[in-house]
Formats: sequence, C-alpha cells, structure tokens
Amino acid sequence: MTDYLIVGHGLAGACLAAQLDVSGRSVHVLDKPENNVSSTKAAGLYNPITGRKMVKTWLADELFPYLGRFYRSLERKFNVQFLHQRSIYRPFLEVEEQNDWMGKSASAKFDDFVNQVHSSPKFEGLANDPFGGIDLKNSGFLDINSLLSASARYWSEQDCYRSEHFDFQRLHLGERVQYKDQEYGTIVFCEGPAVSSNPYFSWLPIEPLKGEVLELSL
Repeated sequence: MTDYLIVGHGLAGACLAAQLDVSGRSVHVLDKPENNVSSTKAAGLYNPITGRKMVKTWLADELFPYLGRFYRSLERKFNVQFLHQRSIYRPFLEVEEQNDWMGKSASAKFDDFVNQVHSSPKFEGLANDPFGGIDLKNSGFLDINSLLSASARYWSEQDCYRSEHFDFQRLHLGERVQYKDQEYGTIVFCEGPAVSSNPYFSWLPIEPLKGEVLELSL
C-alpha cells in the first residue's frame, strides 16, 4: 500500500510530494499537465512586503527563511536550479508612504526584508518613482516550470507519476483509499480551481482569480 495519492501536480502538488518524500512517506502522483494553467503561467514572484499598504506578508518571519531552505533542498534533490533570489524595488505612490517607511526602516523587525529606503528617484527617467521607493531583500522569483519538470521527472523515474484524467468512478473511500487496482492511506486533491468540478468539494465557494504578468527588457 502507498501512503499518499496526490491528484494534481502544480506547485502545491509538487511541494507536497517533496515534503512527504522527505518525511519517509511513499507517494503516487497523478496529473494532467495541460490542466496546470495557473502554475505554468505564474511569474513565481515572492515578496515579503506586499499590497497597497505595503505590509509584511502573512507569517513572513516564519515562511520566508524556510522558503529559501526548502527550495534549495529541492534544487539539490533534482539537480536543477529554479530559485532566483533578487532584490525587488517597490516605488512609493505618495510622499506619505516615503515618510512612513523612513520611520519603519529604523525598526529591527524589518532588517531581514529591507535593503534600503530611497527618498528620491532610483531610476530617473526609467520608472515613475518621483517619491523614491524601497529595495526589498529575501525576495525573488521561482521558475515554476523548471521545478515542475524536474519533479515530474524525479517521480517518473521511480514509477510514481502518471499523466491521466482522474476517474472519480474508480475511487472508493473506506478505511483505506482504493483507486483502480491500488490502495492508499490518504488521497489529497491539489487541483487548484479545477476543484470546483470535484464532486467532494464542488460545494466550496471558490472564485478563481486572474493575474497579469508584464515582461520588460532594457
């Protein structure tokens, strides 16, 4: 019997499979790659200071140090680089933001996330930042497509990855999970917005969100 059956191999499914593997659990992954629209199209940015009010991301002090350790360990495991640490520059929208962050920068609680606060334009003529902006650290982007490809290859080599439609008619839940001719201890659905078509979770009030990515080159 396999410990876990993971349905979906986007970013959530791939990371869950990796975590379970590290903890000594056996895993099978089922995926239909053309359904991974969100993960394969996402820019993969990670940023500790977000939103119009420029506040710390939820649990930033705990999550961001772990983020680096986790993805670096996967890079070593898969022998592929996909985590790219970069400073992120966020222009101030008004002078009040500038004043606010000049004060915040003196607080030790922002030491791990702020490189420098600029009170004047950093990119004169290249960006609309008349009030300056903030240089962030512990930020960057994750090449999600490279991660997913490496993860799929890793699990395929262990005969633990299949690309196929999940057939709910062949799923039987009891003391153990039976799917087709195999038994599992637990099944986890990592389907993203496709979960709205899942008969077990279609009642959830899920509202898919749309994002946009703008790529520039100088």
